[in-house]
Amino acid sequence: MKQGLWALFLFLMAAGGPPHAAAEDMLVDREPKGYASGVYGQVMVLEPEAAEARTLADSDAVFEGSRFTASENSFAEIHLLDGSSIKVYEMTQADLTTATADLQALERVVDLSVLYGSIRAAVQDGFSGPSRFRISTPVAVAGVRGTEFAVDYESENESTIDVFDGEVVAEQDGAEAAVTAGESSRAVRGKKLEKMKLADERGDRWEHFREAMNLHGNQQAASRLQEKIDTVRAADPNDPRLKGLENALQNVTKDREAARAKFDSAREKIQARRQERLEKMKEFAKTHAREKFERARRFRDGAMTEEERKAAGERLRERRKDIREKAVERHRERREDRRENIKDRREDRKEDIRERRDGSKENMKNRRDEKREGAKERRGGSRDQIKDRRENQREKAKDRRGDVQEKRQNRGRGR
Repeated sequence: MKQGLWALFLFLMAAGGPPHAAAEDMLVDREPKGYASGVYGQVMVLEPEAAEARTLADSDAVFEGSRFTASENSFAEIHLLDGSSIKVYEMTQADLTTATADLQALERVVDLSVLYGSIRAAVQDGFSGPSRFRISTPVAVAGVRGTEFAVDYESENESTIDVFDGEVVAEQDGAEAAVTAGESSRAVRGKKLEKMKLADERGDRWEHFREAMNLHGNQQAASRLQEKIDTVRAADPNDPRLKGLENALQNVTKDREAARAKFDSAREKIQARRQERLEKMKEFAKTHAREKFERARRFRDGAMTEEERKAAGERLRERRKDIREKAVERHRERREDRRENIKDRREDRKEDIRERRDGSKENMKNRRDEKREGAKERRGGSRDQIKDRRENQREKAKDRRGDVQEKRQNRGRGR
């Protein structure tokens, strides 16, 4: 009976509530925003416009507007296009609301909503301008630029942010607090935002999750190597590559054994705390599932009163309006970005034209100066040549006169 209720809960959570809710995500961008890796256990994904959830697998494309649901002893890692990664822990449901990245302009917008459970994020830094990376729960919001942190939402009125590297700005009801590495922030409804030192047990818990991801990666590498060895051996038992592949498999096996030892050690530390947390999360998730299922059933079966139906319809209209407004805002932002890019390109072209025009003017001036210098040199050369010819002519005329006088003197002596 307990397993049956848990299966019903998973179906309802993955389906995302009433059937009519899927139509509200029609405006979400359908371009892939990343891919999944390190998927272990049962992780479901409900994509925009999909009628039902499907099982997430390694290398699957991830789309904006998708909802991820990880059951007990399950987890997955989502790699986004901006270089950031999101790790979905067991007993967690989260929506990837927005995920856009412009790597040339170094701008990105990532919004993730945690409906319940735990998320760990490793955020790629180096982005600027209007960029943001934000993870929100119904209680608090965590905004970062480049860091590694975790967000927990394990009860109706409380949310916790753990920072392992960098800095996170925690927000609650307009109040903000900067949380740095080795610190935690706890937000409780109706109370002031708290900041404290990161508890050892919370660090152990995330250490266990990291070792689980490492172990899963080593297991996948070993499986791929074994498949390669079987393929090569079937083709040629004496293939020289077999020895190298077998050595690589031995090394991966050793790494896997070391990862398994670390995983078991970390698991022993947190087993008791995990069981207590798991029971707490199950009760919290089942409560959400029962409420959502009951609302959907009553809406479909017409069991609502006129006032309840009007209120449900009003909530649905508000939600659709909010989605439309967000879509329009995203479209407006993208249009403004395109206008800015066009304006920048126009300015660049104008600057290039000015540079080429200035360069042409300078080249023309240089050519004119060169022509003047050439003409001046040619004129000077012509004058020198004329002067030389005149001098030669004078010398020749002088020589002829001397010859004539000499002949006259000789004739006078002869008489």
